[in-house]
Amino acid sequence: MATQLSNPAKRVSLEELPKSNIFTAKLPPDPAFETPKISHGAPREALGPRLVKGALYTFVRPEPAKETELLDVSPKAMADLGLKSGEELTPQFKAVVSGNHFFWTENSGGIYPWAQCYGGNVNLSIGSLAGRI
Repeated sequence: MATQLSNPAKRVSLEELPKSNIFTAKLPPDPAFETPKISHGAPREALGPRLVKGALYTFVRPEPAKETELLDVSPKAMADLGLKSGEELTPQFKAVVSGNHFFWTENSGGIYPWAQCYGGNVNLSIGSLAGRI
């Protein structure tokens, strides 16, 4: 899996970059949205801030962003990830980093976006933000 990381000559596109879902495969999901398909079909308002118990993450699709602009990309980060030079100039790269595209479909699966559940004491650590995250 780390071929492109250990071999600088073997750089890949974002599409070709190996992807892993170990976190979501091994840990308990939000019982309300146990699968990407359930989350994907849920109304947007159902995916907002709420109390989630017995889970470490919830599947949640990003809200589409309009008029996105890529301001900068770290060449070092691109190299560390094993991405081809110039990959940051592709429309797909911009769509992925803005949350407008992810590598999942209902038919073929893939990696679906997820949010890690906050596990701290809301009242002590963020006070006035309680209930808004």
